[in-house]
Amino acid sequence: MQTIRKQRVSMSEQIRLITECRRSGMTDADWCREHGIAPSTFYSWVSRCRKAAADQIPAPSYGHQDSPRPKQDVVAIDLVPDTLDSILIRYQNLPKGVHTHTDRFIFPAAAIYLTAKEYVPAEKAYSIIENAAIRNTAAMGEKLAKMMKIPGMAGLFIKMWDPISKKMFGESCGFKNVFYSKEKGAYRMDIIACPYNQYFTELDCPELTKIFCENDERTYGNLPGLKFIRTSTLGKGGWKCDFYLKKG
Repeated sequence: MQTIRKQRVSMSEQIRLITECRRSGMTDADWCREHGIAPSTFYSWVSRCRKAAADQIPAPSYGHQDSPRPKQDVVAIDLVPDTLDSILIRYQNLPKGVHTHTDRFIFPAAAIYLTAKEYVPAEKAYSIIENAAIRNTAAMGEKLAKMMKIPGMAGLFIKMWDPISKKMFGESCGFKNVFYSKEKGAYRMDIIACPYNQYFTELDCPELTKIFCENDERTYGNLPGLKFIRTSTLGKGGWKCDFYLKKG
């Protein structure tokens, strides 16, 4: 898989990549996945290039025009960029740390869900986001499970969580936490406010918060040598998401 690394991409290169995608016969999502480009990045290119060079931006293409358009995960996927772009513009001045969650996960999920709900029942739109989350977290869970089989890795993994949580899930990223005293062979913290709950609620899709809360359970719930204990989540109406990981 080719990977487009984080660097400035000229508009001419953006147009070239968009054109390559739209003439590939693949869905935008599949093409982005194959080329290692975040969908939010791709759609921001589409929006930007449409404004500057609309005549050069092809519509999504799925092979020969006489061929039936393949069924996609999302109805009217070509409308998602406009929804996502409007969300990104609305929240463009968020702190950098918050953007690491909103631009990669929260806003793309909200844009796809809100667009899909215009064409399919809400339950179907919800399942689109949920199934994607299940696939992604299953892959991560499998990788971590293999790592935990390495002698000593379970203990090291727990020790890593203190700096990781404070960097990725701390106040600079829009979270409010309760951090507990160190416990041998365990790590514990509570999240009492998070950007997922906040921005999904502001975008009128608070139900999506539950999916992302459950990602923790899917990722860490079946790791060899470790126990992940959770009693409540913000997404299920609790006042906190508790995170308790211990050897056992």
